[in-house]
Amino acid sequence: MGKTTTQYVDLAKLARHPEEASIVIRLMMVCNDVAAATAGLLEAWDKASEIAEHVRWGRKMYMARLQIGHLAEALPIIEELRASRRLIKILEAFPQERLNQLHELESCLPGGQRHKLFTSVIVRARNATAFHYDGKLVSRALRDRARITTKLQTVTTSNDIRLVRFGLADGILDT
Repeated sequence: MGKTTTQYVDLAKLARHPEEASIVIRLMMVCNDVAAATAGLLEAWDKASEIAEHVRWGRKMYMARLQIGHLAEALPIIEELRASRRLIKILEAFPQERLNQLHELESCLPGGQRHKLFTSVIVRARNATAFHYDGKLVSRALRDRARITTKLQTVTTSNDIRLVRFGLADGILDT
């Protein structure tokens, strides 16, 4: 089990600076969501977990799509953070390792060294598959997949939702 540190935050103090508080709270929300998706992904990779084998691959892909979506949603908030002099001043007290991590994310913003890559991979994946079900992309993936494989795809139903999986959809998504 990891080591934790808990701090207590006075909401009244935060409320005195609503714009900055909103930025910080939304970044906390993103962190919570990414942490939950990462935990789900790690569980899916863990062969000892109780996830049924026919569900495991789809669960891994879903958790990765969640991470992609949350990361794409975080960047505009990072942009707001960069524009806040008050928050930039607070960040100066952060450990260098955390600042380095922030700088890596900032490199994905417009004008950043990784922006083009971020847009072509993460944003494209988010827009096409993370939270959207792009009909043209699915049709193209089906056509491509049908051309290269003869393997039958699975559709598993159950009275237990944890065992339901449309492997066929996973196969198309993984194209």
